[in-house]
This record gives sequence, structure tokens and C-alpha cells, in this order.
Amino acid sequence: MRLAAIDYVSCSNRIDNIGSKVILPDEWTNINTHHSFIPPVFIVNLQVPSQFPTSLFTEINDGPGWSLVYYFVMTNDTADSLIDLTTTSPGIRLFASYCQSAPENSESKQWKGRFKTITRCDNIDEFGLPSFITSYNGKPVLIRNTGTLIRGDNNKYIEMDINIHKFSTVPKKGLQMLISQFERMDITMGFCIESQCDDEMPETLIGCGTMRRPQFTIASDWSHLSNQIV
Repeated sequence: MRLAAIDYVSCSNRIDNIGSKVILPDEWTNINTHHSFIPPVFIVNLQVPSQFPTSLFTEINDGPGWSLVYYFVMTNDTADSLIDLTTTSPGIRLFASYCQSAPENSESKQWKGRFKTITRCDNIDEFGLPSFITSYNGKPVLIRNTGTLIRGDNNKYIEMDINIHKFSTVPKKGLQMLISQFERMDITMGFCIESQCDDEMPETLIGCGTMRRPQFTIASDWSHLSNQIV
């Protein structure tokens, strides 16, 4: 899929299912994928905290922060290759199976924890960061208990919400150290479905994109779309 757009917005609380709260252009959603269960748009919504626990024993699952949203749109070549799933590549066939079954069965053993993110700071050597951070640069991460997969109305999109507020203490500590440097960083992110057998290899990216020195301090405020805390 091709990267069509990125939103980077601030919010008072998490924004879940952001695809239902924005207008997706017709030229994205009208693409024929040749299968009713495969959407033309795939959204990845990373919910990034701006506040962090002061204690190892404090758990925060929501709060102020940002949504970093990647919108991927089906390419014509991929749509054509989906016409016959028996002859298409293993990566595309795995993506089709994921779209068909995972949103409604995301807690099943077959699909739980198979969504993978790869994050790389392309200029990380400029910042003098400790090795416990740099050693993870470009390493894949499986999203297990912090991801929520959503199928949009009329199957116009599938969205993966990744709640970084719920990450464990060590990665959040690393993120806390990095936030002040974001405006100087070139950050590339890619997303794929984990292959678990030879028939699913090689792993194939759903899509990827690079942000160059994101100005998160001037991000548009979308708090009116935030989840309501009762």
C-alpha cells in the first residue's frame, strides 16, 4: 500500500477509531480490492503519551498526548494481484487473510500479537543516547496487548490503534527521554504482519513512511475528538 497522508495531532485523551472521526477522500475509499473483506485503506494510529508515571507501580492507560496517524491506500498493482489469491505472493495472501479474519478475531491464537512495527531514527548517532535506547533502533516490535484492531463502516478501512500509554515502564522511560529530541529526528516507521510459517514468507510491509523533524509542539489540537472519560 502507498502512504497517502500522515496526521500528527495533540489530544487531551486518546482518540480511538480515528478513521470514524475524519473524512476519508472518495479516491481512497472507492478503490476496488476485488474482495469485500479487504479494505482500500489501512490506518495505523499510534497513541503517544505526553505524561508519564512517576512511580514504577503507577499504571496509566490514557491521558494527554498525541495521535500519530498513518493512512495507507491500496495501490493498483496490489489490487490487481488480489484478483486471484491462489497465485498472488505470500505476503499479499497473508494480508488478505489478516483483513478477512483478524478484526473480528483479534484475540484468537491465530492472530493475536502478529501486527509488527519497525521504528528507526535515521540520524540517531547525533543525540548521544544510552545503549539501552540505541540498541532497539530499527528492531521490530510485536503489538500484543496494547493494540486494538477495528473494521470501519462498510469496510472502507481497517485501523490498528496502538496504545503506547499502556506500554511497560522501560520502553516508556526511553520514549520520555526521546520526546525532547523529536524535533531534530528523522523517524521512519514500517508495519507488517508477522509470518509464522514458510508459506507466509517473506514478510512484506503493509507500508512505511518517514517523518523529518516533526514539530509536535505545534501539532493541531484535536481534543474535541478524544475519548470521553467518565
